[in-house]
Amino acid sequence: MSDQTVSTKPKKEPSTSPVAGGQLPYLCDLFSRQEARELYEQIYKDVKGVKVSHEERNQKKLTDKSLIYGEACYDEFCEILQHVQPNPGSTFYDLGSGIGKALVIAAMTVPFAKVVGAEMLEGLHAISMEAVSRIKTHLSDQEKETSTQFEIHCKDLNNISMTDADIVFISSTCFSDSLMDRISRQCEQLKTGAKVVSLTRGIQSSQYETIEKKHIKMSWGSPTYSFKNTKAQRRHRRLRSAPHQTKTLNENSGRSVVDDSSGSL
Repeated sequence: MSDQTVSTKPKKEPSTSPVAGGQLPYLCDLFSRQEARELYEQIYKDVKGVKVSHEERNQKKLTDKSLIYGEACYDEFCEILQHVQPNPGSTFYDLGSGIGKALVIAAMTVPFAKVVGAEMLEGLHAISMEAVSRIKTHLSDQEKETSTQFEIHCKDLNNISMTDADIVFISSTCFSDSLMDRISRQCEQLKTGAKVVSLTRGIQSSQYETIEKKHIKMSWGSPTYSFKNTKAQRRHRRLRSAPHQTKTLNENSGRSVVDDSSGSL
């Protein structure tokens, strides 16, 4: 990524929409939909993530097929985020975040408080870090402080804690059975109401139920997209529609219907 890819067009004025308690705006408040798309394309122009991944895997003699690289497509990933309907201030995780495309799309289009990536390959991780720097370069000094935080880790997916996650995205088409088993167990430790989106291979857990499955376009083809959330959250929503029943359950148990389970840039 060269300096020439940074937009020189006038910056958008900071969002004037009301923000609770004087909170800083989210990063997505600083861009119109068109501006976000244009900046994304400038950041990733001429960046060859597939090539970088292939060269590093060859150099390090990494043969694990779980490391095979694929990328999110902008419009289709925006569609995924629309279906998931995250609440403002949520935390988003991408397991196998590559060059950061899903993280950048999420941060620039949805009011996330934190977007977290985990990528094992150093070359891809470095590009994702530079992409975040490019976003900040585009902003004025007054806009650089926002309520959206980036955390991108260069580490194995087995060593990432996700206990604060609200939305987890897993481009898991090439993930091994053993890796998916470990990720499924990790997802069982997420707080109630967490949502998991995976491609081709879904998590296997009795604690989750599938809300939607469909084909979605990605850089390498059209894998099956699977959206799941915790059964406890689904049950909680049904109980909220029957307030007297909810009250009885709470009084009898002495606890909330919904329990939380648990652990920058």
